[in-house]
Amino acid sequence: MKPDEQFRRQPKSFWANVRSISEKIGYTQRGPNQIRVYSLSEMGRALEPLGLGSAHVLAPEGEPTAFGRLLHRYVQHRAITLNTHVEPRLMSLERSRETYEMVRTSFTPNWPVPFNKQKGE
Repeated sequence: MKPDEQFRRQPKSFWANVRSISEKIGYTQRGPNQIRVYSLSEMGRALEPLGLGSAHVLAPEGEPTAFGRLLHRYVQHRAITLNTHVEPRLMSLERSRETYEMVRTSFTPNWPVPFNKQKGE
């Protein structure tokens, strides 16, 4: 996948906000196990307990700032991309094993073959 141009050259402060908010709120919804889209008010509330202000996300009247709207567009883009494009293309454990064995037996590498040490599904 190619990165979305509107998020590609964001400063480190943007990504620090994304990470802080996501770690505080959580990346996924319980139950449907889907990537979450946070509301602007959720994002603002997530920053306060971390000792970070939220004025850069929400203005005092509760209206989103330009930075807040950009953050919201990013979490929407991330959720849509991961939920509708990436997740359906992931392999099951059994399909992954079959594909690995097929590729491993069809080639004769001159180096040690790595083992899959991933746990779970």
